[in-house]
Amino acid sequence: MKEKFIYRIVDRDTKQEKGVYSRADNHDVYDFGSPESARSSNCHDIYKDKHKYGIRKYKVTIELIEDDTDGKREDFEKPLSPPDAFIKAMQDSVNQRLTP
Repeated sequence: MKEKFIYRIVDRDTKQEKGVYSRADNHDVYDFGSPESARSSNCHDIYKDKHKYGIRKYKVTIELIEDDTDGKREDFEKPLSPPDAFIKAMQDSVNQRLTP
């Protein structure tokens, strides 16, 4: 079992957790690695107002339930290495051209 801590911004008045829009991920981000990164996550520094915003700390536990849910390794064809895949693609292309 693996545990880690995450931090979330909360409006002290409404008790609503606040996210920060991430253009890289194209959605709001709520989980931060430290209180400092949560407070500095907004480009306008609005979450640095400690009177208005608090930081919640959560312990997140990741537990492995099943090691391989989609079959055994032997059930699947091994992918070709990049050079082998290129050679196979070229052979298939030549075969298509030769087939009437």
